Amino acid sequence: MKFESRKMTLVDGGMHHLGAKKEDVCETMILTCSPEETKEVAKHLADCRVTASHREYLTYTGTRNGRKLGCISMGHGCMPMAIAVEELNHLEVKTIVKLGEIQAIQKGIKPGTIIIPSGAVRSEGASREYVPDSYPACADIPLIRKLSDALRKKKLDVMVGLVRSHDAYYTEQPSDPDGLERIRKWSKLGVLGNEHECSAMFVLSEIFRIRAAAVLITRENIVDGTALSEDEFSRLNELINEMIVDTLAGS
Repeated sequence: MKFESRKMTLVDGGMHHLGAKKEDVCETMILTCSPEETKEVAKHLADCRVTASHREYLTYTGTRNGRKLGCISMGHGCMPMAIAVEELNHLEVKTIVKLGEIQAIQKGIKPGTIIIPSGAVRSEGASREYVPDSYPACADIPLIRKLSDALRKKKLDVMVGLVRSHDAYYTEQPSDPDGLERIRKWSKLGVLGNEHECSAMFVLSEIFRIRAAAVLITRENIVDGTALSEDEFSRLNELINEMIVDTLAGS
């Protein structure tokens, strides 16, 4: 039995938050946290155009090697992510991949390592509104394999494992009085890093039978204090954007 979700639309028929209609999206969509990041992904699509723009949700569609592909910004945190996944479900999207960054919390994970979550610790509130705490937040295994294989073929450093999604960015920084203690708790349990959207994406995607995965660049390791420079991150981000677009387009 599928979870029943109420479809809410604007006066023009677009989704209440995304502002998009079915013809404005593709079956496969790439998600980012900001309109600026979505624009960077859209540069790798041919015949690309803005198909919807409402609040923080900016949508582009285009093609890559003849296949339709889209990208959308969905804001920062699990609540806007849950909104995005629920409304993309109403638009009959079948596959979503989040591109973003992560703070590593394990010693030895070098900045620039690509982390592909197999699942996420649900240290956030949005997914609890849908399912109990015992419900897991897991990515789509075949999609994980497809993405990780493509990145490893390019000799990139890739790790697959657990990440943690949480709501309070500043409480889990070394600068916070209790930050390191909180970080070490999850590091000891084998969590690779902290981020803010994956758990809601995985839970909602499973509920709605959407294939979901994430590709996250380790921008910094907050345990050992190492980080990518802005130039290093920009170059790697550009490479990852193009590679994921190519992979999802089937090239």
